[in-house]
Amino acid sequence: MIRKKWKFKKNENGHEDAEYTFQLKEGDLYGMVISEQVEIDVEALTDIAFENAKGAAPDAKVVKKEYRMVNGHKVIYMEIVGTIQSIKFKYLGYYFSNSTGSTQYLTYTGTNLEQKYKDDINMFLNGFSTY
Repeated sequence: MIRKKWKFKKNENGHEDAEYTFQLKEGDLYGMVISEQVEIDVEALTDIAFENAKGAAPDAKVVKKEYRMVNGHKVIYMEIVGTIQSIKFKYLGYYFSNSTGSTQYLTYTGTNLEQKYKDDINMFLNGFSTY
């Protein structure tokens, strides 16, 4: 299903840390996967992600953060809102880490578009797997 609705590619010149980037074929919804081989405490991983967001958007704030079970994996779900170049954005994503490495599995869009893309966001995020 993702292949039909999303364009994706191995990142070469987009977000510098993302291994893969995604774009909804018909809309302004984006995604990315940031993976590293190093294990990072998952709470620290969300703190690092938030600090990175604040570097790009000084007004960034966490509006939701909770643990969830996704496909048998305990992850942290976090939502961050902020403004970059006068554009109000929202990042929604899963953060996961274990002895095999750390993964940030994220979507982002304009804050005014979140409800429009709610089903697509949930479908994308709930496809998270460590395999």
